[in-house]
Amino acid sequence: MLTPQDAARAIYVDFESLGTAIDRPAILGSLVAGETDGVFQQFVLDEALATATVARKNVCIDASPEAAVTAVVDIAERESRLVVSWSTHERAVVRATCGANVADRFAAVHRNALDTARKWKRSVYPAFPFALKRFGGKHPLKQYLRMVAYPLPAAIRPATPAKWLRHTLQQMHAHDGRYRRITHEAKRDWHRLLVYNEHDCRGMHAVVTQAARELDLWIAYERARYVVVLDDREVTIRPGFRNPELDELLSELGASRWAFLTAYNPESTRRGSKENERRQASMRAQLASSGYTLLASEGRDASGLWPPEPSVLVLGISRREARQVGRQYGQLAILVGHRGFPGRLVSTGLDPGRRHRTEKP
Repeated sequence: MLTPQDAARAIYVDFESLGTAIDRPAILGSLVAGETDGVFQQFVLDEALATATVARKNVCIDASPEAAVTAVVDIAERESRLVVSWSTHERAVVRATCGANVADRFAAVHRNALDTARKWKRSVYPAFPFALKRFGGKHPLKQYLRMVAYPLPAAIRPATPAKWLRHTLQQMHAHDGRYRRITHEAKRDWHRLLVYNEHDCRGMHAVVTQAARELDLWIAYERARYVVVLDDREVTIRPGFRNPELDELLSELGASRWAFLTAYNPESTRRGSKENERRQASMRAQLASSGYTLLASEGRDASGLWPPEPSVLVLGISRREARQVGRQYGQLAILVGHRGFPGRLVSTGLDPGRRHRTEKP
């Protein structure tokens, strides 16, 4: 899986071709991720489209597949970046169109985005519905873009990239490869294809960076220690492990269901002490007014990088209500359990597209 650091610095690539052919790619899009928009280039790989590079000056480059892939790999090796694509299709295209040396170099720095995205979806947003078609697999990029609310331009919705490419090629062949002579409709489709390819790369970057960050947080939550602070002792809860001492405490208090909740640092983004204390007091008052028994607790980061977060063990609360409270206070996940069984980390169901939906254009 990709780390947040790798995802933030990766080079995101995407080929466009007619259908699923791996031996005749027409375009290679390449986004070198950066702090702002990154650096995007498109390599036009089909000789029949050489003059069509004028459609996007300083973005489109006429190149052979091997020259284009070599340019991408050179950057990756020189700057210690990974090359990321959606699935292993790009690796197969490179193997089919480039020499063995270039293909091996590409394979060494290549990562499949789906290895990170699939686990992120299953762990953090298992209930998010995908609208799958008969063909296209169970994890199409389109559905992940919808998941994070990535803002696709209206002009490329719905997307028919093979159709756009076929139309452009037909017109280029009809006019001896002279782009300026093809019809306005063909130029429109060519431009749509270029924009579509760019947004595939940029959208992939948006998905993978969010997935890597939130999956990294999820792993930290799994490794954390959830400690109930009593007058005479502490009871430590670990996700996935049964704790007889906790079961005994629950029996003494006549409780069976429980949830470990905090309002501190929503989405694991550090907040000031006053804001965190205000949020925690609000959550405690809300839970107490509902009649729940609250036990003072702390969430402790196993790595020690985060200070302990004041929390509460809430007795008698249902998983559904606990998730609602966690979501209300911006928590990505909460720990819930039942007497006699291991505690379980569960997603609160935060909106995965919250960032893009709140961003202003």
